Amino acid sequence: MLSYLQDERAYPILIACNDANEVIVSILRIDHVHIYVNDIAEAEVWYKDVLGFIRDESLLFWFTQGGPLVLKNNEAALSLFEKKDRSPGHTVAFSIKPSYFSELMKLLSLRLIPFTVSDHQISMSVYFEDVDGNKIEMTSYEYLEAKENIQSYSATLCLLTVKMKKELSSAYP
Repeated sequence: MLSYLQDERAYPILIACNDANEVIVSILRIDHVHIYVNDIAEAEVWYKDVLGFIRDESLLFWFTQGGPLVLKNNEAALSLFEKKDRSPGHTVAFSIKPSYFSELMKLLSLRLIPFTVSDHQISMSVYFEDVDGNKIEMTSYEYLEAKENIQSYSATLCLLTVKMKKELSSAYP
């Protein structure tokens, strides 16, 4: 039997707990993988010739602004980064519903897992690391709803922090 935590708008769940109180996170799909390469032009040709990936023209502006070159093959996506501009490693990005961000950030906070939020202007992402330092990105392209959900969580967190400071200062004058 699963018990679910839902937001007030009754979207599908982000977090479920089974009878053993183990957390189950609902991920829609892998969104993209960061690949660090020595030469982006050479890598683009290789991924096209060998695996059939082509430029995602809708995201080319990121590349022209110094970001990754995004390649797609149907629903699969790769973000090519030059090694000299980024530290080596890999990042796996999972796509989630925009309403899930507040529950995700709450879970990460409760588990004392540091995270950062990035506003990419067309998507919102939360970044964190697993126990071995592998980078994880949770992202949504439903930009406005995701941004609102993240801001709502941030506002709630600020209010809780102020309340806790007041309670501590009155308890320990």
